[in-house]
Amino acid sequence: MVLFTEEKDAYVISAVNNNSNTAIIKLNDTWTAPEKLMQIAFRGKSQESPAIIKGEDGRYYFFASTANGWLPSQARYASTTALDQPWSPLRPIANSSSYSSQANGIWTLEGSSGRTMYRGHGYHWGGQFGDRHYDRFWPTAINEGIATGSWFSRIDYHPVYGGIAVQSGKYLSLGKTAIAEDADTPGMDAGMVTDGGELQTSPKLDAVDRLPYSVTVDLEEPCRHLTA
Repeated sequence: MVLFTEEKDAYVISAVNNNSNTAIIKLNDTWTAPEKLMQIAFRGKSQESPAIIKGEDGRYYFFASTANGWLPSQARYASTTALDQPWSPLRPIANSSSYSSQANGIWTLEGSSGRTMYRGHGYHWGGQFGDRHYDRFWPTAINEGIATGSWFSRIDYHPVYGGIAVQSGKYLSLGKTAIAEDADTPGMDAGMVTDGGELQTSPKLDAVDRLPYSVTVDLEEPCRHLTA
């Protein structure tokens, strides 16, 4: 069971009928008692740990895990334009085991700029199997009724930009010399391409007046070629 709020309205979302169905119930003005059953959704789909958010696109997104005892299971999502309207079919998100966890809602990491990262959340139950319990988070993108969840081994928090997914590997071009093909292109500073640690310059590349443009980066070391 979870509480979803939207301005002054509040809703309870709960698995019912032994996790077979999902109930969406609107509470009264004081949030102290049920007022209206909005709908019984996902009948017979056995979704548990439900959560609902409203995206920046104005749609509502439902996230839940498939009932599977204590074992990892496939997370699923659906979307709708209103809480009393039909939902889209449930679709899988993340990988088939929710990155070795049971999905348990979706959280946000917000920065002062207003940028928001959605993070799918899962919990790995392991104590009863001689393993350990731990949380999983995965960056989630939503748009026009579609949601995707991707695995990153690390998520950083920036006070201005919110959550930032960090890719593994080495950034080969960081700080290397970059040369624009047309140095007179208005708004073009080729050095912005390789200053990856400086978030404030990234939007400036989108403001270049002349398109297309090309930039050459000198990696300073020969590349290794693999042959079969």
